[in-house]
Amino acid sequence: MSSQIFLFQLLLIFALICSGQMAFALYTRRSASGALYLSLFMGSAFLWSLGSLMGLTAPTISLDYFWLAFSFLGVTTTTVLFLAFALDYSHNTRWLRWKYFIPISILPLTIQILAWIPETRHLLWEVVETGENIQKFVYSYGWVFWIFYSYSYLLIGAALYFLFIRPSPTLQSTRKQNRLLLMACIITMAFNLLSVFHVGTAFLTDLTPLGFICAIFIIYLGIYRFDIFNINSIDNQSSCWH
Repeated sequence: MSSQIFLFQLLLIFALICSGQMAFALYTRRSASGALYLSLFMGSAFLWSLGSLMGLTAPTISLDYFWLAFSFLGVTTTTVLFLAFALDYSHNTRWLRWKYFIPISILPLTIQILAWIPETRHLLWEVVETGENIQKFVYSYGWVFWIFYSYSYLLIGAALYFLFIRPSPTLQSTRKQNRLLLMACIITMAFNLLSVFHVGTAFLTDLTPLGFICAIFIIYLGIYRFDIFNINSIDNQSSCWH
């Protein structure tokens, strides 16, 4: 087995452990604004990381397609959940309604269906095997993928708007926490962009789960050093604005 593949396997396993543990940690704080949705986001990150891990050493193209589709269970839900988190955390909950999120979720759900149908998955990606000493696959993306990818970053942009440009008065008083969240967002997006556009990657695999690892460590710092998702701290801050 290539040492490069082995290293990525270890990192992806670590991403699984981190995302699973963070999902549990946030769920225990689910009464805090945004914690429940970020917990669900980490659950999606777990599925994304698991699909990437299993697809990394898939022995056949058909299995690689299967694990790509499986990883899209996480890929297609993370941005929707991130927007839900942003609305809840920033106290813009009037937008957090099914009448808005059902239409928002139509395209991600459609992409998920296309990913599992053999006759349509070429619209998302093509997998090509390279004949080397190790089993290795190269991906190219279809036009539907780019529509979904652009849509995903549109949702991320909306989430960042509510988090950092139009936050509630309560969030404006927690600038250190906000900087940590912004750093976690930027790092995760950077790894995702590097992966999709194949920038600086000798072995073409999904690097986004590695971004999750960095983001999780930043969120842990926020929880234990700056009281992010601390229910008592949030209640005390909110009372200052009444």
